[in-house]
Amino acid sequence: MTITQELVKRWKEFDEKKPSCLLVEEDSDKKELSKRALLSLGVELQTARTAKEAIQLLAQSARPDHPSFDIVFLDLDIAGLEIQGIGVLEHIRKNFPSIHTVLVSSQISQGLLNVLLSFKGHGGYVGITQNPLDPADIKDIFDKHRLVSV
Repeated sequence: MTITQELVKRWKEFDEKKPSCLLVEEDSDKKELSKRALLSLGVELQTARTAKEAIQLLAQSARPDHPSFDIVFLDLDIAGLEIQGIGVLEHIRKNFPSIHTVLVSSQISQGLLNVLLSFKGHGGYVGITQNPLDPADIKDIFDKHRLVSV
């Protein structure tokens, strides 16, 4: 049985609850690969290309006490004139603390890890993973944080 088949079976047992995900990625190739990885697991998915677009989607579709997204996969490398990836993380932490946030980066350095450790345990931050996303890594994140009954 493939991972996808196993997840579909278990999701049906879990009242067909599927995690609602927001993928924030500006690079079109990485976005497509990550999107495929997420969709292969049967999630509900919306995407944003910029930090501003991500914040708008979060604001449009959620209340702080009941956000529409279960998890955000946030590319730390996104650029912006007013806000960048770390700014989106701070916005989620402040305004939507129940949303799980996984930081995604193609270059994970010790310096980056040290900065990100300061966010650990605050506002739904759950970790960091390589870009583009891998279905096995996503499944591990879902299992660890009980986003689905897997």
